[in-house]
Parts: sequence; structure tokens; C-alpha cells
Amino acid sequence: MSRKFRTDDTSQEVQEMIENNPQMKELLKRVPKKSFPIPTLTLYRIGKEDGILYSTQKYDDKGNKLSEVAYENVQINLPLAEDAFAIPKNLKIKVAKTLNDYTTIIIEEHTAQLKKK
Repeated sequence: MSRKFRTDDTSQEVQEMIENNPQMKELLKRVPKKSFPIPTLTLYRIGKEDGILYSTQKYDDKGNKLSEVAYENVQINLPLAEDAFAIPKNLKIKVAKTLNDYTTIIIEEHTAQLKKK
């Protein structure tokens, strides 16, 4: 028997967060109510010499391949530019103290990005 994750299966905490956040309720109306198979086996292809992960394959309990991610032309220890990890001067920092705060911040940022398009 295949285990399934349904998009409408949520914990009490998440249910309350959704009820208290109109933006979240609106976004969730757009999510299809489908079932997704849960992988029961994940295969990792890791380089014997370098220990780098080159691919993953996920299978359900019947042996059907659900997904595969493969990396090609992997390069390691490449030089980085001096400003590779520089913090932008116009960076806005928001602190989320609760899950609801975090969700609100994410929705606001997502909505702002959509308005730019």
C-alpha cells in the first residue's frame, strides 16, 4: 500500500495560522488538492574519490521512479570573487518571532515580487 501526502493534511498549528492569515488563505485556494506519493527509497550516487553527490533517485514502494536529480560538470574549490558574500547595502532585515510572523513575511515578499512583474 502506497503512503500519500495530501496538501490538505496539516497540523493544528498550521490550520490556526492559515485561519488567522487572509493572505495565506487566498494563496492556498490556488493549491491543487492532489495526493503525492511519498518516496520510500532514495539512492545517492556519490563519487568514491571526491565524496561529491552526483545524483539522487527517489522511488515509491512499488519501485516506480518518482524523481531524479543529476549534477554534471561538477567543479570543486573554484576561486570566489572578493564580494561573493558581501551584504547588499539596501538589504532589509525582518525578524520573525513566530511561525505566523515568518509566513506573513514570506507572503509579503512573494506578493511584492509578483507586483514587480
